Amino acid sequence: MSLSDILPNDITTITSLGSFKATPGTRENTIYQALCNVPWLDGLGRAQIIETKMLAVDRDLLFQIMMVENISKSKVTQIDDMKTTIDPRNQRVDRLHNSNPNGPSKKYKVINEVNIEEDDGNGSTESNGVIGGEKVMYKLTLQSRSGQIFYAINLKPISWPLAVLGSKIVIKKGTKFSRGMFLLAEDNAIFVGGMVKKWNEDKDLKILEYLETKANKENERLQALKDSRKRKR
Repeated sequence: MSLSDILPNDITTITSLGSFKATPGTRENTIYQALCNVPWLDGLGRAQIIETKMLAVDRDLLFQIMMVENISKSKVTQIDDMKTTIDPRNQRVDRLHNSNPNGPSKKYKVINEVNIEEDDGNGSTESNGVIGGEKVMYKLTLQSRSGQIFYAINLKPISWPLAVLGSKIVIKKGTKFSRGMFLLAEDNAIFVGGMVKKWNEDKDLKILEYLETKANKENERLQALKDSRKRKR
């Protein structure tokens, strides 16, 4: 087995770990050992996982990233942004105008492309594809080798490139885990890279569908809560 058997593949399809020749302490060996280690909370049901509070990870663990969600932005804004990315003609008119209706008339230019190699000068790292720019928090959906689903959030800005779907991450021993969520920082996780090609086909459309589904479920919960309160009056 080599890294080429791990990084571009869905790790849930790896049936034989085989042998791996790497020098102890190297990045390659860390990845392989994390893959070989017993998957996190393997065999526990979802309810038991959610009840687990502030447990320290006792071994290095390899996961693949199934979704990256910016939870610092509203889903409505993200859906709007994603629709604009897919088709710039979907740019919402009200985002192109000054919020002051009585202000002077201005001309606006819609920018549909940016040079990601240029510094935007405002210190933000989100626009150039880095996880966890200033005051930006991301939620990662992770999958273990056994197929279990977990989540992770960055507590502080993390200088990793924004992950493509299927990219791999090693969560290191000592990382805190609470209620289904790993609490990530720069020093307790290693972004490995890689991707699952099939997962990234029509990726923007998949992310849009994911966001719209979550937004609809949240709206349904809010509506159910309002209806419940009305009945109690």
